[in-house]
Amino acid sequence: MSSDQTADERAKQDAKFQEFKDPEKVRKEPEKKKPWQKKAFTGVSPMDFAMQQKRKEKERKEKERKAKESMYKYQGKPSEDAISLQRKAQHDRDQAQKAQARDTVKNLKDVNMAVPSFETDIRKEQHQRDQGYKQNARDTKNNLKEVNMAVPSFETEVRKEQHQRDQAQKAQARDTVKNLADVNMAVPSFETEVRKEQHQRDQNYKATARNTKIDLADVNMAVPSIETEIRKEQHNRDQGYKQNARDTKKNLADVNMAVPSFETDIRKEQHQRDQAHKQDARDTKKNLADVNMAVPSFETDIRKEQFERDQAYKQDARDTKANLRHFDDTAEDVITSVRKEQHNREQDYKDAKRQNKEALKDVNMAAAVMQGYDEEYYSDEE
Repeated sequence: MSSDQTADERAKQDAKFQEFKDPEKVRKEPEKKKPWQKKAFTGVSPMDFAMQQKRKEKERKEKERKAKESMYKYQGKPSEDAISLQRKAQHDRDQAQKAQARDTVKNLKDVNMAVPSFETDIRKEQHQRDQGYKQNARDTKNNLKEVNMAVPSFETEVRKEQHQRDQAQKAQARDTVKNLADVNMAVPSFETEVRKEQHQRDQNYKATARNTKIDLADVNMAVPSIETEIRKEQHNRDQGYKQNARDTKKNLADVNMAVPSFETDIRKEQHQRDQAHKQDARDTKKNLADVNMAVPSFETDIRKEQFERDQAYKQDARDTKANLRHFDDTAEDVITSVRKEQHNREQDYKDAKRQNKEALKDVNMAAAVMQGYDEEYYSDEE
């Protein structure tokens, strides 16, 4: 090839040899043997082949004999690790609950529910209230089936805002789970210690609740006592609160909140203030998302001090509760007398407050305020 060839001529010459391969690529690799080919019979005398098969059969029978012997001699020993013990405790607890449920069903099979009693009245009231809730939900769904949610309104804006906030929280939770996928919780750290302490405290609470339930299994609540009177008073007061809430909801069922009024302005202002507080908390949480609490700083020291102080308060309260667990409140002494006096005084305050609220529930506060303004105005003119 002469040195005076042009680039076009060299390109034409190279195009002729594009289909040729390098010698290294043309070389054929030897074929690898397959697994069954490695164990294939390569050819021996019939006597050797028979002896080989007989020896393999003896080895197989010997392994089978040892396996059977180990199976017959095996004694099951449960694993004594923490997980197995926890599962065993859960299993025993579940079995006890199921046995108790079976015994309850067995004991109540001859009970005539048609006979009126305090329990049947409460169950009937609860059943009727639940039926009322369900009927109210069905009526609400039936009344709103013709409502066009696509039309913008104050309610749709609030629901849209709530939906977007819920979606953001779910996305944040998914991102948090994804980011913590490779975190090794087995490595001890400040957070793992706090979680471990919280878990142990929760387990102690649950164990205390279970033991209390077991201890009170044979207590007859029908027998009157100071505890039953207090519980009955608390139950009646709670039922009064719930009935008051139900009556208020029923009375406001036909109120059109879209019509502006003094009350709607106050509620709107409260709603906006609450939304501002929540937005401030969300912004603060968002701004602190990248802050590494593990790095010591002035703020982390203050938070750690506050956390330790709160833990000390809680531990003190738990110790006091544990020390007073076996204390007999029925024994009359100075402390119980003072506590009883304080309890009675607080009950008197609450009764007076409830009576004042009951007496003022029909008073129109807006009219009273306007009347006060008119009296002040006329007094100034005079």
